[in-house]
Amino acid sequence: MSLKLSSVDRELEAKAKEVAKLQAERQKKKLQRDELERIVRLKQAEADMLQLKVSATKWRPRDREVAKDGENGQL
Repeated sequence: MSLKLSSVDRELEAKAKEVAKLQAERQKKKLQRDELERIVRLKQAEADMLQLKVSATKWRPRDREVAKDGENGQL
């Protein structure tokens, strides 16, 4: 009977080590996912800023024309 207990104890220890390894892997993957999400948010913010710059650039020539027309009394 003690032979069976030793076998069960060894199996239990092996499973406990496996669980600890899986938990560590899970934590590592969670940290990687969080980092990727931060990068995605940063890149999205950069894209939004660039889009605002593009939009502002598109409107500037038109704004200048309107201002010039206003100076000439052509609003």
